Amino acid sequence: MMTRLLLYSTLLLLTFIPQRLLAQQSEVIELKITGEATDLDKDQQMRLIRVSDGVVVDSVPLKARRFEKVLRLPTSEPYYELCTDAGSRVYLFPESGAVKISFEREVALGTPLNDKFAQLMDKKNELLQRREEKERTLSRDKSISQLEFAMLADSLLSDYDASLAAIYASQLKEHPDDAVGLFCLRAVLRTIDDDTQATKNLVSQVSKRLTQDEEVKEHLQRIQKNATPPGSDLDPSIYMLRGTDMKGQPAALRDYLGKGHYTLVHFWASWCPPCREEMAELRAYYITYGRQGLQIVGVGMNDDYTALCNEAERQAILWPQVFLDKYQRVDGVKYIPRLILFDPKGNCINTNVPREDAEDTLEKLARSMGGKL
Repeated sequence: MMTRLLLYSTLLLLTFIPQRLLAQQSEVIELKITGEATDLDKDQQMRLIRVSDGVVVDSVPLKARRFEKVLRLPTSEPYYELCTDAGSRVYLFPESGAVKISFEREVALGTPLNDKFAQLMDKKNELLQRREEKERTLSRDKSISQLEFAMLADSLLSDYDASLAAIYASQLKEHPDDAVGLFCLRAVLRTIDDDTQATKNLVSQVSKRLTQDEEVKEHLQRIQKNATPPGSDLDPSIYMLRGTDMKGQPAALRDYLGKGHYTLVHFWASWCPPCREEMAELRAYYITYGRQGLQIVGVGMNDDYTALCNEAERQAILWPQVFLDKYQRVDGVKYIPRLILFDPKGNCINTNVPREDAEDTLEKLARSMGGKL
């Protein structure tokens, strides 16, 4: 009787063990690694790190800067990181077999997933080389100032980040349910602030198993929290922003709000390519909907006054500008360009009008208001 009772209790306990714990009871595989670490002294060691929590789970000794070791890796961890004290690193995907490490290429070659990931790293390194070459070309150009170089270099970095994220995103269809796909999904989600539509597009391409990853869930929760739907409260400090207009006179954002018309406020900077592209669209909106009463106000931020003035003149901006101090913090605006819409009484009705939805938003608003904005 006691034996049957214990057996029944055990079965009942197993029934209610969380699926996450069951998933952790994975196999342990053996992966032989070989290679050379030319950036280390012969008596140093490399560390194998569990990426999920940063814990060092093993070490790899060097002999004349060469190494060879068989690692026992639980497959519950999607990938590991092999690091040197000099800062070099290679990601390792737990598969049975043998791989050869190349710290120069940041890859491990020899098993299916590791080979696939190596192709991805080659694309990343190609992007990086192009960006570095452009920076070197800029550094040799004596006609640009240090400030201009810094802004151009920042623009190159933004372009690199965007291109790399696009490469990662493109891999999700090919790897919807494996560790390479998980790496790419995590990497792309880290770059998203509050674009819930982009997030939905990514999640729709991968398996439910990948979306249940703890880091992925944290990113999804963060993005949802950061998303600012129409009608949500605006940071009160936005109403208090003060700066200088294009004539060098003091200007305050609130002086342009609540004047009986809908007002679209555009946060931008001269060094921001998407901001400059958006201005041409805003000019079209200003001409089309300005006749119906729409007002637009630009807020230049994180930029030099002269650079803002020059870009506004180059773009033939038709609407007033409030240029903030270069180092002034703007709570509530985490990235640019950013469009915020206010009603005729000065109340915020949309804290984030997506660029691709701006025209549709204004058109619907104009129709609902009988053509008077």
